[in-house]
Amino acid sequence: KRFDKHLKQEFGLSYSQYKVLSVIGVKSGCSQKTIADMLGQTEASISRQAKLLLKSGFIANDHSNSLRTKTLLITENGQRMLEDATI
Repeated sequence: KRFDKHLKQEFGLSYSQYKVLSVIGVKSGCSQKTIADMLGQTEASISRQAKLLLKSGFIANDHSNSLRTKTLLITENGQRMLEDATI
């Protein structure tokens, strides 16, 4: 709870968003299903967090492989946010 509060105050991110961003930062170009499996969460919960991260400009959709699979990439802003929030 303390880390979640700190992330929200300092960076405007929830802990859930941070976890998703962290996975994409390590494994950019992965699907929402992969992220859900790695974090032990549902695809629906990952989708909700991804929408917020997309809106913030921290991640982007990659439609180059398939229109059906939601593949997510970290943006430069997302990489900077992840580095700042992790340190």
